[in-house]
Amino acid sequence: MDEILTTKLSEVIELIQYKIKMEKSSVTYPISLQKNELFRLAVSFRSNIAFREKILPGYSPCSPFWSMMIEMYIMQSQNTKISVTDIASMTNMPLTTVLRHIDLLKKDDLICRDRDAKDSRRFWLYLTEKGFLSVEEMLQQFYNELQQNT
Repeated sequence: MDEILTTKLSEVIELIQYKIKMEKSSVTYPISLQKNELFRLAVSFRSNIAFREKILPGYSPCSPFWSMMIEMYIMQSQNTKISVTDIASMTNMPLTTVLRHIDLLKKDDLICRDRDAKDSRRFWLYLTEKGFLSVEEMLQQFYNELQQNT
């Protein structure tokens, strides 16, 4: 019983630490769309990528970097953790490709990777302030282009 309680308590502590880290990195940016609108746009953007993949299988509709960052943006906006294997599954990319891209994104200070406190084999990913802002700027530009073309 004590082991279960200790495990649950460590999960709660880890979640609180994650939320505190996210609150510290959340900043208000000079973007005209509200956070909830940017989130909905990110989800639509993800759906559009999936749709384009169905139309032309085998042709990449979006840079793997952006696909990964969109997924992290969506999950982070929902205060949900995302692991390396989650990203591989969500983007339909091989794990080796995801790991290579993670290293490059990390090198450019767009994402951070934290080891799971309970399972040292697992890493949690999240966008840095710079990464979060980059995705929001891309979404804003995407929105502006849609508005110009309608």
